[in-house]
Amino acid sequence: MTPATARWTAPDGTVHTGRVPVGSHLERGAHVSVWTDRGGQITSAPLGQAAARFDAAVAALTVTVSLGFLVLAAYQLVRRHCERRRSAQWGREWARIAPEWDRRNA
Repeated sequence: MTPATARWTAPDGTVHTGRVPVGSHLERGAHVSVWTDRGGQITSAPLGQAAARFDAAVAALTVTVSLGFLVLAAYQLVRRHCERRRSAQWGREWARIAPEWDRRNA
């Protein structure tokens, strides 16, 4: 690809000039297709159907994995909270029962 000066008309009718990549086999004055945005500035061509599907699949996979990690993190937080609460309850109960237990074994 070789950069060449090109002239095009924007959707609003204004004429623009800029550098665009063209094949080296083209001669001066040849017509080339360019993609423009709403403002008439050169942009890349839209994705093809296969590329759009691939991007959608990658996005879906990313969201699914992220949600899985979020659920796993929430589970771990709830589990830790429950374990701490049970441990505290066990400690209080042991503190209440331990004196009786020690008297029986004495």
